[in-house]
Amino acid sequence: MYVYAVSARLLIQAALLSGEGPVFELSPVPSVDALAISPDGKTLAIATNIGDVQIWDVPRKRELGRIRAERAIERVEIIWFADDSTLRVTRPSWPQPTGDADMVVTTWNAKQIALKSTGMNRGWPVYSVYGRRPLALPADPKKILMQHRQNGRVAVEVLDAVSGETKALTELTSKLHIGALSRDGRVACLCTSDRMLLVWDLVNAKKIAEKQLDYLPDFVHLSPDGKHLVYRHEQANRFIVRDWATDDSHVIWALGPVFFPGDANTVAAVVVDRLDEKRFIGFFDLATKREVRSLLITTQDSGDNLPSPVAYSKDGRWLAECRLGPDQRTRHVRVWQLPGAK
Repeated sequence: MYVYAVSARLLIQAALLSGEGPVFELSPVPSVDALAISPDGKTLAIATNIGDVQIWDVPRKRELGRIRAERAIERVEIIWFADDSTLRVTRPSWPQPTGDADMVVTTWNAKQIALKSTGMNRGWPVYSVYGRRPLALPADPKKILMQHRQNGRVAVEVLDAVSGETKALTELTSKLHIGALSRDGRVACLCTSDRMLLVWDLVNAKKIAEKQLDYLPDFVHLSPDGKHLVYRHEQANRFIVRDWATDDSHVIWALGPVFFPGDANTVAAVVVDRLDEKRFIGFFDLATKREVRSLLITTQDSGDNLPSPVAYSKDGRWLAECRLGPDQRTRHVRVWQLPGAK
């Protein structure tokens, strides 16, 4: 097992010298449930904890408008850009006594939402799916992984995010703990409550790998091509990057989160320089196991100041992240131009 080395001091100095910085900053903002950034990096969607969605023009640094929820319980679960202007929002509607709810997906033209629009505007419903809860989706979601209870078992399904059609994947006797979907929509990863990690080929609807873990990870993510997965070890700052076909694995020591920013050969992680507590996003090459670039994201330690949530464009060129401010109360949202962006 290979451990990724991080020369934090050199990477931070390089980031400072290059003059890199966020292309957009917004503060303060309410508590944020979800973020989405358009493929061209020009439009940012921020879903707040009261169910509203703010739409921002990134280059001009101004708010375009808001999508308002009818009820505070309709908090956004998933939000994404289908293209540069089409925004899709997934939220529950009318929860049932059992805890199930309709999953309503609405679509919006993000560039035509006016600030003057007030009140309850719901947009155009794409489809509704009863009793299903979204589990995971890729950055360019053509498919959504869902779960629901059925005859005392957990049924896992794949929802076509364009047509609204569902296709059964599998039934589990153990409770489903966490899941992930590759960005190309071809591979799914499921982790059950009995610590079994399952990898599924969605094209041929068959299980292609499984691994029994000694602990229950609280985080799992798949590379864009589905060939690598990353999950958190029971040691909080230890993340395992695994090639499920060869079972070859590597370790990244990071604060989190660890994600694949568009390029299937690159993994990114939030790491810290233990000498001066500066934090940055390091980009690591999966083949050479070396860092190739970094972005400085903080200049001083501010407690539990980790990005959450994090969103990136479907081509991996733009990153949006939210974090607590130095006062540990207000939140800050920033947009970064990642390596390879033009």
